[in-house]
Amino acid sequence: MTLDVLHFIDNKGGNAEEIRESQRKRGLSVELVDEVIQMYTDWVKLDYDAANLSKQVNAVQKEIAAKKKAKENADELVAKKKELDAQVIAKRAESKEHEHKMRQKASTVGNLVGTGVPVSLTEDDNKTIRTWHPENKEVEKKSNILAHHEVMLRLDAIDLERGAKIAGHRGYFLTNDGIDLNQALISYGLTSCANAATRRSSLPS
Repeated sequence: MTLDVLHFIDNKGGNAEEIRESQRKRGLSVELVDEVIQMYTDWVKLDYDAANLSKQVNAVQKEIAAKKKAKENADELVAKKKELDAQVIAKRAESKEHEHKMRQKASTVGNLVGTGVPVSLTEDDNKTIRTWHPENKEVEKKSNILAHHEVMLRLDAIDLERGAKIAGHRGYFLTNDGIDLNQALISYGLTSCANAATRRSSLPS
């Protein structure tokens, strides 16, 4: 899930500097945050202009109604309203297109980096938070076995190339037996919960 546009806007409860700092930690563009903020400002103005034009349409409509009630010619006002209607449609379309571009740009900013995360552009500075292994047993390290992703690749159970195109580095799609394995693990987990009389819950798909 990406950051909502309002996270960039200080007077809407957001914190732009927090996002800038997160971008610095990632080694990514800080200017991108300011671009989103400027696009939001421009979008608010476009939305205001569209609302203002709508008010003008309503005002002219009232004048037309008054003219017709008095049985006076209202052709000029009708023409004016028609022109204003076209301006409203154009301005709303411009506002909607700008909003789409703004949200699209905002979606390129990653989620906030946690305060406890080591700042590094490589994995060399990763910290071990904690380790675990069964009590009273030694952990046997094997060097002559394949990593899990290598096994999945050999089984054609995973597609890393397409995953990276869609979700970036480390993104992947399960394929063939990989899908079956995933479903089997889900089924096993749900069955285990049922056997343990644990209440199961799930997000809607």
